[in-house]
Amino acid sequence: MWISISYSYRSIVSVLADLHKIDYKSIGLASYGKSSNFYPRQIATLAHISKLQAATKDTHGNTVGELPRLNDMITWFEKNQVKDEATIAHGDFKVLRLFLFGFYLFYEILSSFHFRH
Repeated sequence: MWISISYSYRSIVSVLADLHKIDYKSIGLASYGKSSNFYPRQIATLAHISKLQAATKDTHGNTVGELPRLNDMITWFEKNQVKDEATIAHGDFKVLRLFLFGFYLFYEILSSFHFRH
């Protein structure tokens, strides 16, 4: 029986919401990962990668250059950062990964059976 996609998405969002309610420190995860400065780390990484990309040369030997207004964007993000809050769910969670993992598990389960010919 196929489960509707809307039911699947609602279930995923519900589980994510439940994960966000868990106090990760109370279940022994306080020392796992980085629990603060998420946005400054992301901004620093973006600035670093952008600087490296700007120095890259195109097929004619010319440097690609900086992204237009990147510094304005970074300044805006730094001024308008939201409160940093650590939760169990990862910041770049993607629904597609759940489906791909599900297909992978399905394949592994099927490949472990020995079918008779």
